[in-house]
Amino acid sequence: CLLSSNTAGVQEAVLPTAAAHGASKPVLTWTQKVLCSGADKDIYAGTYNGKSVAICISKDHGRGWRRILNEIKVFKALGADPHIITMHGSGLHEGCLYMVLEVVNPIGYDLDKVKSTYSQAGRTVPSSLMARILMHLMSALAYMHYKRVIHMDLKTEHNLVDAHYNAKLIDMGIAGAVGRRECLRAGYLAPELCEGIRPLSAKVDSWGLGVILHQVYQNQWKLLTNAGQVEMLPGRPATQRPMERPVRDAMFRLLEISPSRRWHLRELQDCEWLWESAVLESAALEAPEDWHKPAAGGDAARRFLRRYVSKLPMPNAMAVYITYKNHSHLIGLPISALRLSSGLGVTVLLIGDGRECFESRPGADTPIRQNSWVYFGVPQGEGEMALAVEGLERVLATRPESPRDKSHSPGDFRAFTKDEVVNTGKLVEFTVEFDCFTFPKHIGEQAIIGVPKQAAPGGPEIRALDLRRVFNVNLVGIQRMGEAEPEWFPRASAVVRPDDLGLVVRLPCLDGSTQPTLTDADLESLMDEELFNLALPARKSVE
Repeated sequence: CLLSSNTAGVQEAVLPTAAAHGASKPVLTWTQKVLCSGADKDIYAGTYNGKSVAICISKDHGRGWRRILNEIKVFKALGADPHIITMHGSGLHEGCLYMVLEVVNPIGYDLDKVKSTYSQAGRTVPSSLMARILMHLMSALAYMHYKRVIHMDLKTEHNLVDAHYNAKLIDMGIAGAVGRRECLRAGYLAPELCEGIRPLSAKVDSWGLGVILHQVYQNQWKLLTNAGQVEMLPGRPATQRPMERPVRDAMFRLLEISPSRRWHLRELQDCEWLWESAVLESAALEAPEDWHKPAAGGDAARRFLRRYVSKLPMPNAMAVYITYKNHSHLIGLPISALRLSSGLGVTVLLIGDGRECFESRPGADTPIRQNSWVYFGVPQGEGEMALAVEGLERVLATRPESPRDKSHSPGDFRAFTKDEVVNTGKLVEFTVEFDCFTFPKHIGEQAIIGVPKQAAPGGPEIRALDLRRVFNVNLVGIQRMGEAEPEWFPRASAVVRPDDLGLVVRLPCLDGSTQPTLTDADLESLMDEELFNLALPARKSVE
């Protein structure tokens, strides 16, 4: 490339790509600060015609050069795909090869860090979230296979995850054509690649998806022997950590040592686990634009409750690990003393011990305990969320002046290290799932979900449901008839009408599944008109 300037800490170059007649060539700049470093390349922050990019520069003229050269060739052959990192350009700088790649925010957040975040909280990546990510990777691989290219080097670190949990496949360092013969030895690579005898098929990447599941759910990447005959290590695939049966079955079928017995991507797509996820997703996609129906899926036997799905992104929960060092001023206080709901519009969703013991419907008198995880729901509007999070950080901080003063955006609360999660008391983001029920007609034309402050003189009769105290329902959202978006984490004065959906959080389990926090029996007194009227006589409330 042609260097056009060199200022303090910044390199500027003109990419050697053809420009339209009369147009200037694209300009690339980058800082000298290394964002991250691998065995073969360093990655710098830069701009490409004013757009933020990542610059990958080879470290040497040996292995690093060969891998980046291979990546450049593969990216050019593939073209664009929404779930494969985009290469904007490439060239030479001071004798080193470089690639210009799109930036995926949060920078450096890959599937391995997703796994670590959940692990540090004593949890497992939810199987529904993993299904979403896996289907993105399958889409990317299907596109590659259509182009007759196989990745061959799949693992959690080679999958970036953006702020909305969309996956992007990266690192084409050893990718190559279907049918090639190659011998590379590592404990996670496909057995036929380690043997180097037979032509390689797309099932090399099926094995790689199995490796990813094994890393996420069993925290192990090494599956095969490193020397001698290629064999599965004793106790592999591992089963020590709990997994949902359909997820475990899929992992085992992907990790068949014989390619002839190993699942193809088509079989993975049709498996029980991904089929159930597809049913829930299709229920959301097929719903009318102005209404979100409860999804049946595997919930058909339930009378009142269904899994909630939506075309729109679900909110994430904010969670904090309570320690004496960071939160001594909170330990032992009841939730009501924090004034989160009335003051900030923040809802306490769950309180857990980092294993599988949760206070699933915390009330005003539930105490804040040391060494527990507290999960919060915050308002989702951009301005409301910033104010609520800032206020929540102020409540959690030992010193009122310590919270940062900044606006918040998706991905700000991803954790990268255990120190961030546990030792600093930082708020961390987790995905959550929801059930829903339909408000019955006997609540009246409209009702408020909390307790009335006073009666409105001459106003209409409006029941105050007092859902949390009377019916033990921790309502976290309202999907109103005719409205596109739910009202998440509503205040006590929020109004509901018959046929609106009430949303309640589901309980995360160690195997990646979720369980209801409410049962049909719990809702009986709300849904049965006679029981409802016994529990809650009609009262007036403020209009």
